[in-house]
Amino acid sequence: MTAKVGIRDIVINFSMLDDYDFVEIEDKKIHKRKGMFISDKYVDEVKSILDKKISLQKQERLNEIMQYAGKFEIEERFNNLSAENSDFSIKNKTDLEDTLQCFCAKENNCNIFLTSDKKFIDCGIKIQNYKEFLS
Repeated sequence: MTAKVGIRDIVINFSMLDDYDFVEIEDKKIHKRKGMFISDKYVDEVKSILDKKISLQKQERLNEIMQYAGKFEIEERFNNLSAENSDFSIKNKTDLEDTLQCFCAKENNCNIFLTSDKKFIDCGIKIQNYKEFLS
């Protein structure tokens, strides 16, 4: 059995929900749906349907992103990268992102590191902001 009830009706008589399988809860002043009540008989079934729908939406978004991404393999030298850099960051109290960027710049033999980060770590590469670089 189904029904459409107001919020106030539920507040006054909460036990009324026991009589229904599905209740649409409406703010009767503005005629706007505020929620739904589903009997515990159907909760597992509804949850399963929602889980499938959410999973499908996630897969569709992932497929959309993956059409632009290529397959790649991580080079052996980068396998322990995050652990090494995480230890370095903690030990030297530096930003992990800065540490990873610096490591990548060194691995690729960069001479200059461009950043607007005024507190970028000193990693042995010349650090410049964009104004310095362009002047």
